[in-house]
Amino acid sequence: MGARAAARAFDRVIVHKPRDARGRVPGAVAQLICEELSRHAPQVQCVQAEDERAAMDLALRDLGPGRFAVLFYEQWQTVQELLAQHDARPASRVPLPSRQAQAQTSRVSA
Repeated sequence: MGARAAARAFDRVIVHKPRDARGRVPGAVAQLICEELSRHAPQVQCVQAEDERAAMDLALRDLGPGRFAVLFYEQWQTVQELLAQHDARPASRVPLPSRQAQAQTSRVSA
């Protein structure tokens, strides 16, 4: 997701320093993302975290009642471990429709 799209969707963005900086100075990518957010949406808070685990932990620690977090992750196991540590529970137990059912619904309603 690009910085501009994130600025339109969220009031706070937490970015982490990727393991593979692709030849850049460590932290440069996270800094670029925060600068881009600031340029397009100064009202959006951009927080930098050392790694993916720290970013998710920060997001989960700061959640309050009625709030939610959107996590873009690299390692599903890390997400599961952190959710368990924070005693997270599903917001709903309603099964989501399959992609095939969604495609059929959109064709019928079009």
